[in-house]
Amino acid sequence: MNTVTLSAWLAVLASPAWAHGPEGIHSEKGGQVEAAFDLVHTRVLKEGSDLVFEQLVDGQAGSRLPTAKGSFAGAEVYSYVWPTSLDSGSVGFEQESGILVLALTSHPDFDDTPQLDGRRIC
Repeated sequence: MNTVTLSAWLAVLASPAWAHGPEGIHSEKGGQVEAAFDLVHTRVLKEGSDLVFEQLVDGQAGSRLPTAKGSFAGAEVYSYVWPTSLDSGSVGFEQESGILVLALTSHPDFDDTPQLDGRRIC
């Protein structure tokens, strides 16, 4: 997927996020959520043709990482998931088959590098 196409899809996906002001969305500390995962500020910025998704946590981001298991099944996954109101058909899936979500995921046993990406190792 080329940069222009990827940027266009990201613009479609992020457009509901632009509903917040330039200061983003601030949340109170959760108390029941581990600080490394407790989102206290989120926003989407446009820098040139790129969208930058910014998430700040109460603790130190990345201080907890899932342990590699050596297989996909049963491995730990840490994720932030944001539901949208976009129909999955807006990005090429079957119309009215569900909504899209934005996800930020850490999974040491899963390589999601695009197949045609020159940085792919395997």
